[in-house]
Amino acid sequence: MLKHFFYFFIFSILVSKSEGATPWANSKERRAPWYNKVSKDRAEKRQKFFKDLGEAPAVASSRFQQKAAAELSDLPWGEYEREYQALFNKDLLWPVKNAKISSGFGIRHGRPHEGLDLKAEMGAEIRSIADGKVVFEGRMHGYGLILVIAHGNSYTSIYAHNQSHSVKRGQLVKQGQVIGRLGNSGKVSGAHLHFEIRVQGKPINPLKFQFKERWVESSSL
Repeated sequence: MLKHFFYFFIFSILVSKSEGATPWANSKERRAPWYNKVSKDRAEKRQKFFKDLGEAPAVASSRFQQKAAAELSDLPWGEYEREYQALFNKDLLWPVKNAKISSGFGIRHGRPHEGLDLKAEMGAEIRSIADGKVVFEGRMHGYGLILVIAHGNSYTSIYAHNQSHSVKRGQLVKQGQVIGRLGNSGKVSGAHLHFEIRVQGKPINPLKFQFKERWVESSSL
């Protein structure tokens, strides 16, 4: 009897191996083989995750829905240029009245910071820096609620981490028009506006321009 039990036990082990048991079925290795390992396979899975994220619909407002983009670089900048053709007026307005610069343009913590962080009270009015057309209104990974406005001559302005928007995709706006409210959506440590200016989709330092109603600055600048 004991002999038959021994043969049955050996036979069961051989069958389980032939059926292709998972690598983590052993009690000593319960995690997937790619867990906590830096590998090409893991990198590909991560890229696929963010690609799928970009293809998912984003709920930007009750009036308008637009697909999210994984990164700002994914936006169709050439299409925006064709969509709004006008002369860019460089006499700009500071996007949040009396807002202080809490973080400047350039390298921050070893990574590029492609705009300015403007600190103000939660819910403060965000204003369009110039006449233009809203070409993107929605959510974006890391940026939360974000607006992109085309101003002509390949110039665009970007407003991110917003609490809410008062304009929608395709809407024409005037300089100084309230387009949203300052918030803390996306990946942030506190309420502020992330503000960018881009030319043909490439970020440039906004402080290269002169702004009306900009008189409160960070003491570090």
